[in-house]
Amino acid sequence: MTGNSNTSTASASWRLSRVERCCAPAGGGRAVLGVLALGGCCGHCGCASIAVMVVPLRLEDLRSCLSHPCMTVVTGAGPVEYADRGVGEPLLAVHGTLGGWDQGLVAAEFFRVNGFRIIAPSRPGYLGTPLSTGRTPAGQGDALAALLDAIGLDRTAVFAGSGGGPAAYALAARHPGRVTRLLQIDSVALPIPPFPLPGCLRWIRPSGSSCGFFAMAQRRC
Repeated sequence: MTGNSNTSTASASWRLSRVERCCAPAGGGRAVLGVLALGGCCGHCGCASIAVMVVPLRLEDLRSCLSHPCMTVVTGAGPVEYADRGVGEPLLAVHGTLGGWDQGLVAAEFFRVNGFRIIAPSRPGYLGTPLSTGRTPAGQGDALAALLDAIGLDRTAVFAGSGGGPAAYALAARHPGRVTRLLQIDSVALPIPPFPLPGCLRWIRPSGSSCGFFAMAQRRC
C-alpha cells in the first residue's frame, strides 16, 4: 500500500465514519495497519490513517454487478474491455485469475457503496480483452495505464487481488505518477517466468476468454 500526502482522507465523497490518526509524540509518524486502509496521509503529521466506511454491502448490490453493462475501448496498448460503476473517487479494480471485469466489480463493490467510482477492466486474455493487449505483467501494467489515458483519468487509486497483483504492481512501478494508492489483497508477488500453461489448466482461457465461475455467471457484452 502506498500513501499520497496530498490526498485528504476527510473527503466528503468517501463518506467515512471516522479517520483515526496516529501521531508520534516527538514528531514524525508511525504506520497504522487496518482493513481498507486506502486513506494515505492523515494530513496532520504525515502518518498513515485508517478509513472506516459506514455503508454496508447488500446481496442485491453484488448481484447487480453481474448485470452491469461493460464496454470495450481501443487504447494505445490494444482493445480493453471494462466496466465503469459508481460516482466519486476513482478506484481501478484489477481482477484475479478466474474472472474479468465482473469479478473486479464484485470485489470492489464495498468501495462503490461507500462513495468510490469503480473502473474494472478485463485483463488481457480474459473475457473481451485480447491477450495481445498485454502478454506479460509489464505489458498488462502498460495496458492499464493506456486504459486510464483512453478514459481520461490522470491518476487513480488501485485495488488488486490474487492473479491481478503483478499487473497492478507493474502499473505502479512503471507508471508511478498514475497511482495515488495501491491496495493488494492476497496477491501474487513473485516474478512470473514465461512457461506454457499446463494442460489441466487450459480450460481457464479457451479462445482467449476466461471460463471461471464469475465468467460463467455474467452475460457477455
